[in-house]
Amino acid sequence: LIYSLGIAAAMLRGNAPAAARIEVQGEMWWWRVRYLDEQGRTLFETANELRIPVDQPVDLVLKSRNVVHSFWVPNLAGKLDMVPGHDNHLRLHARQTGTYRGQCAEYCGAQHANMMFDVQVLTAQDFQAWLQAQQRPAAPVPETARQLQAGQRLFMQACAQCHAVRGSAAAGTLGPDL
Repeated sequence: LIYSLGIAAAMLRGNAPAAARIEVQGEMWWWRVRYLDEQGRTLFETANELRIPVDQPVDLVLKSRNVVHSFWVPNLAGKLDMVPGHDNHLRLHARQTGTYRGQCAEYCGAQHANMMFDVQVLTAQDFQAWLQAQQRPAAPVPETARQLQAGQRLFMQACAQCHAVRGSAAAGTLGPDL
């Protein structure tokens, strides 16, 4: 206990500003990931995957609206519960690029086994390029691509009520932003 308290106190001293602030919300049964600006406003939203820069601290705000989830990336951080109505905070600091597997470590219901996610650690330049690309709207489907247009019509009829695609009329909020 004494050792842990000493380490925790050392972690609080001299914290560098975070390179990114990300809100992760456990849903039934997927992860809603929102990248936030300096004022805490959502820049864009993704699902089931986090991307962070290497060698820079990243602050996570962990939330749940429905049941207790537990955010766990074994190679980057310990487990932290996500209790409905209570925000928890976790700082990640990845030391090398790569993909790290994460999961919900708290049984949260029938589809609990599907609550896995990846954390992709990128170089600072690749992370900034990815952030900029994510803030652009989806590219329009060219009129010459009939098969893509048929897929877009089917998506708008069957999927857009639950899913969103930035830059399109699909604005659902129940499922992941695609």
